[in-house]
Amino acid sequence: IYTLAGMVVIAMLSGVFVWRVVGRPLRALKSGTEKLGEGELGYQIQVRSRDEVGELADSFNQMSLQLRAANEEITSWARTLEERVEQKTSELKLAQEALEKYREITLLYTIGETISACLDVDQIAHLVLQTTGNFIRAESSSVMLLQPDTGALDIRAASGAEYPVKTALKAGQKDRLAVIRML
Repeated sequence: IYTLAGMVVIAMLSGVFVWRVVGRPLRALKSGTEKLGEGELGYQIQVRSRDEVGELADSFNQMSLQLRAANEEITSWARTLEERVEQKTSELKLAQEALEKYREITLLYTIGETISACLDVDQIAHLVLQTTGNFIRAESSSVMLLQPDTGALDIRAASGAEYPVKTALKAGQKDRLAVIRML
């Protein structure tokens, strides 16, 4: 009977020893992996031993710190990329505005050059219509000349769908070509 009691006591002491040496550290490691899984990067487990279980806890701690560092680096790169995209978008917008201004200047230069080369009103009206129509992308447009003696608008050039022209010219616009964009 004493032998049996001794074996039971030894078994119980062995169980307590295994639970303290292996069970507690494994539970701490399991708890640490749960914290890491919840996003608590950099979480550290207390290392109490220098055996295999302690080495496993050290490896976990190193991995946790590396994950936190990698996450911080990715976050930093994302911010940098976002700033660069905003900068390039701004530069592209400025380039687009400069291109639009260049197109306007080129249009005015072409019109001025052609007007100075010829004096035929119909030819000038067709040129103005063609050039401005392409520039403003109008569905239809016309160029009219105001007749000073009658006050009537005389259509000198037209393109696109034929819509009735409805416009009122202010005083002081006599003897000028009027470019009207029709929508």
